[in-house]
Amino acid sequence: MDCFENSNISFNLAFIAYGSVAQPQMGKVFLDVGNQLCPGIIDHHQPGAEKECTVSLLLRYPHYVLDHLRDTPISEVTLVTHISPDLDATTAVFFCHALLTAGGFPLFARSIAAYVRDIDMGICFRRQDIVTVYSIFTAMCELIRRHGEDRGLSAEQVYRARVSCVFSLWEHVVSRMDDRTDLHSSAVFESPHPFQDAEDMVRQDHAVYLEDLKKGKKAEFTIPLKSGSGLERVDALLIADPESLLFRSWARGDSRHSPRGRGFTMLAVNFGNERYVISLDPQSPYYLKGLGDLLEEAENRKRKRLCRERVGENRPGYDSPDPWYDGRNPLHNYTIVDTPRSGTVLTWEEIKEIIYRFSSEYR
Repeated sequence: MDCFENSNISFNLAFIAYGSVAQPQMGKVFLDVGNQLCPGIIDHHQPGAEKECTVSLLLRYPHYVLDHLRDTPISEVTLVTHISPDLDATTAVFFCHALLTAGGFPLFARSIAAYVRDIDMGICFRRQDIVTVYSIFTAMCELIRRHGEDRGLSAEQVYRARVSCVFSLWEHVVSRMDDRTDLHSSAVFESPHPFQDAEDMVRQDHAVYLEDLKKGKKAEFTIPLKSGSGLERVDALLIADPESLLFRSWARGDSRHSPRGRGFTMLAVNFGNERYVISLDPQSPYYLKGLGDLLEEAENRKRKRLCRERVGENRPGYDSPDPWYDGRNPLHNYTIVDTPRSGTVLTWEEIKEIIYRFSSEYR
């Protein structure tokens, strides 16, 4: 299957930066980006958003698409999502396409939306069923990236290929589903399927994870409970540039190598000294509320010292135009902290020091 050549998409696609704020525009629907939930924009990253992903919001508010595009010919519709579209963004395009061309959503749409919401929250497998929709999608994205690099294709061509392949993926999954199918299992991939190269990559990925472990630093941090009723110590792993595609999933369930034998509940990952993501298992009873504030304070101090203050209109709900994301969206409930969209002036060592300080304040 060549996702660069095969596409049944009936309208235009466009890709913009993560976290972009948009206003409704004729002929366009913004998906998983835009910072609003209103006619023409289906997003869940804005303050006060519902505890849903874009796909599940689309199921609840289809009129925000249909009414907004009522007088627009299909050939003139543009769906806009974010760069490097993830499972939520690509599946939202798939659902939108079905809504506009077939007049309704795919079969088992509610089950699919619930699964995508789980993935968007960071809920990963912890069992032997490692060949799932999410793991196949992740491997497909890597194969697409490699093929695009070999062919010298643009970033936009690669993003379009992701969308095209997710259409094929969900069409296959729906054809194998029934009312009892658990999408967190490997049930829809038990017989021959057209994604064998992606499955092979997934099955080889655990060995890559074991190599990643050798360069990571294991730790135990004291973390507050979401209930506010106390503190507990959790296993953590701090690592730069893991090469495993499913690193987060392997680490969360790694009872063999984590200090307390419960998997690495907390992860702090440095991606190329450009993006830093600190996260907790969203199924755990803990959260990181306050860590984002500490990082934002350090960011402001250093930027002032360097004369590199951020300018512009503040991001809705924040006191900065480009803040550290602290996980305040209800879907994340303070279980993830992420770098400002334009990057950070903080170093990996400074970020790690702040993480240790966050933990020490609760001892």
